[in-house]
Amino acid sequence: MRARYRGRTESGPEPFGLRCSAVAPPPLFSAPAWLCLLVTLVVLASVAEGVRLVAGRVMGVGIRERLPVVTGPLTAALATLFTVMAAFTISTEAGYLRAAQASATAEATMAGRLAWASTTPGVDGAPVRAQLAEYLRATVEREWGGTFEHDPPDPVVAAALGRLERSVRAQAVTQGLPSAVSSEMLGALDALVGARRERIGEASMSTPVGYLVVVAAAGLALVANVALLSTHLGRRGIVLAGGLVVVVAAVLTLLVALAAPFAGSLTVDQRGLTRVLADLGDGFFTS
Repeated sequence: MRARYRGRTESGPEPFGLRCSAVAPPPLFSAPAWLCLLVTLVVLASVAEGVRLVAGRVMGVGIRERLPVVTGPLTAALATLFTVMAAFTISTEAGYLRAAQASATAEATMAGRLAWASTTPGVDGAPVRAQLAEYLRATVEREWGGTFEHDPPDPVVAAALGRLERSVRAQAVTQGLPSAVSSEMLGALDALVGARRERIGEASMSTPVGYLVVVAAAGLALVANVALLSTHLGRRGIVLAGGLVVVVAAVLTLLVALAAPFAGSLTVDQRGLTRVLADLGDGFFTS
């Protein structure tokens, strides 16, 4: 279903989370939901009306009255195909969105834990909190609104996280600092990087455009078939085809909105990270 990031995981000086950078998603994924819905409605309505006009001009009354014999079973098959594909995709995409949100929330939680750990007596926490704020600011500004599929890492975020790690480790080895305090700081840092790894793993997934095209084609075929089926129903047929156009357009818009958890219309909430960043700026984390 989704294309996963296949970055290297071998050990090295850079954390795993920095081995890829945010890149612009396909325009389809970043388009506003209302625009996607409007375009889809226009396209599907045009197809339905075009099918009805062509059928009315080409086919005689007798042929149109016998259309349900052929198009009826085909409508059921197309409706089943579109429903199954759309339901499966929406369920999968919603699951990925929840997982990505959980990763971002965990990262914010670990950032707060690290900030509090830096307030322990005996720790020079000001540099740690300054580097943490720099890292969170770079993350929020540069890693939302894109996908993660290519090297090299974003240099700003990479540098910010590198400085944070060096600052934390320098404090953790301070002479005379209790081992429990060192373990708390290093554990918070490792958990932060681990949460980042999970977030980037989720952000590197996006529904292939080709798959969305197949689902859209199934919906388009369903609309065209129902429009053909309803040619002998007069105004009732227009209502039937119009209602189906609205439903199919809404489903396709939802699929696109969920396709990229960090770049679509329905994206991961970054308020957890921005709340920690604001607390750091307000001096909430103090010794």
